[in-house]
Amino acid sequence: MKKVIINVILVIVLFFIYFLQSNFFNWFTIAGIMPNLFVIFVLFIGLFTNRVTGVIYGVTTGIIIDLVMGKQIGINAVGYGIIGFLAATFDKNFSKDSRFTFIVMIIVNYIMVLYL
Repeated sequence: MKKVIINVILVIVLFFIYFLQSNFFNWFTIAGIMPNLFVIFVLFIGLFTNRVTGVIYGVTTGIIIDLVMGKQIGINAVGYGIIGFLAATFDKNFSKDSRFTFIVMIIVNYIMVLYL
């Protein structure tokens, strides 16, 4: 029952992030760069859960982005799925307490999403 409640809360957070990303961050940029909250969301889920959950949320987030904002279906799904997988892999190799580790992983994953 606890896992169901956590997954429902994460889906609600995903839709909240979508509305923030599509409405608020379209006109709010930091030095001309629009922050991508989806990358951070999938990265945190992958880091704090297992590989399967990270990949599932990554692919689901990518499909939602492709259906609503994209022209081709599947490109973001693959990218965010890879981010979820890599985040779960990084979980075993890096400390979750280090802010520097989070920053480096977010930058690397964001660059990866830009080139997909």
